[in-house]
Amino acid sequence: MCCYVENREFLQRAKTSSDEIMAKFHRILEEDYGIRATYHLIGSAEKNLLIDNSGEPVDFDYDIKIVRCADFNNCPWLRECSKCALDKSLTIYSLFSGGYSSPRNCEDSTSCLTVESLPVKRHTPNIYSPRASRIISLRQQPEPRFSMDVCITMEDRSGRNYRLIHRSRRAGMDEYYWNPARSFKEIERKESVIKKSNKWELVREQYLRLKRHYVSDENHPSFICYIEAVNNVYYEIISKMHKNSKKERRGVLSNETSFF
Repeated sequence: MCCYVENREFLQRAKTSSDEIMAKFHRILEEDYGIRATYHLIGSAEKNLLIDNSGEPVDFDYDIKIVRCADFNNCPWLRECSKCALDKSLTIYSLFSGGYSSPRNCEDSTSCLTVESLPVKRHTPNIYSPRASRIISLRQQPEPRFSMDVCITMEDRSGRNYRLIHRSRRAGMDEYYWNPARSFKEIERKESVIKKSNKWELVREQYLRLKRHYVSDENHPSFICYIEAVNNVYYEIISKMHKNSKKERRGVLSNETSFF
């Protein structure tokens, strides 16, 4: 049964490691390919809702938004440059991760660049330290790993966001295009109401319940479960607010009639 990741030390180190990979990726994009971008953490990791799925790698999702490049319409070139830059960043990470990571390349999936099963970065212990033997022994034990999904995005002049899509076809007829991204403004508004009502813990409870319920349902990925959880808690709050306002109005009317 899935549950929230409780290993805070691992989460912090995994977050630091993924941020380091993204920072190098961001720098290489600009220095090697002349593509300026910004990036930020999104999804379950950003909202502190990371799930432990029976030893599967913990997933960190990022958006990297292209803000300047030679040609926004040259989608194949943007995709290839992004993949090469991320591969270079992963190679650097493998060289300086304490010798526990072999070089690997990212996978070019339809809507994002995927990095599967990475170890967190570690520091080599001082072999003369009294704790060295214990640390080395711990390092020989299996440890949770993390993965990454990186979506390439852009924003047009009207503020609408797009994701770079790559659909593989036979005979080399691959399709590359900018696809309008889902807007989360309404969900963000509901999140604000929930947090102001101090009910965020209910979202966590609902999200975990939905993840467990739809654990084998491909039609209910994490973001769908999250939207359902937010909606459930939000409408529960609104319903209680309406009931309270009705009680207050009844109380006012009762006072007025008693006065007469």
